[in-house]
Amino acid sequence: MTTEELTLLLARIQVLDNRQVDDLTIEAWAPIVGDLGYQDAVHAVNQHFRNSTEYLRPGHVVAGAREHKKFETARLERVAKKYLGEALAGDDSSNVNYLPINLRQLGQALDDNNGAEVQKAMRELDAAFTEVMGRPLNRAQPPAIGVA
Repeated sequence: MTTEELTLLLARIQVLDNRQVDDLTIEAWAPIVGDLGYQDAVHAVNQHFRNSTEYLRPGHVVAGAREHKKFETARLERVAKKYLGEALAGDDSSNVNYLPINLRQLGQALDDNNGAEVQKAMRELDAAFTEVMGRPLNRAQPPAIGVA
């Protein structure tokens, strides 16, 4: 998360629990929560205030963000597997040699929990499949993939 995103996150927390946030607060929280995705951290903060009366600490944000990312990654993997399974139904897998490269791109996007990169990898998979197989993937429309 960037310094600007951390500042926004702490401002959200400040509004919710009236804590004082200054440059020292930002500097203290940065090494603890700085490696988290901003949306994961926001989700963790929202869940904490929704479900707990305990004073929010950086460790709560880290634990909540990791739990949210794990859940979202599993959800995206389920969607991608279903999508690819339907797309490849009935095709001879020897004709789709490009799949490992595209699946690595898709896997990285899933690992990064980056909805835009997942969509990009899916579009590239579509194009490669059409080029190799001479027809589009077996699907009516792309799945809804992204970070909520």
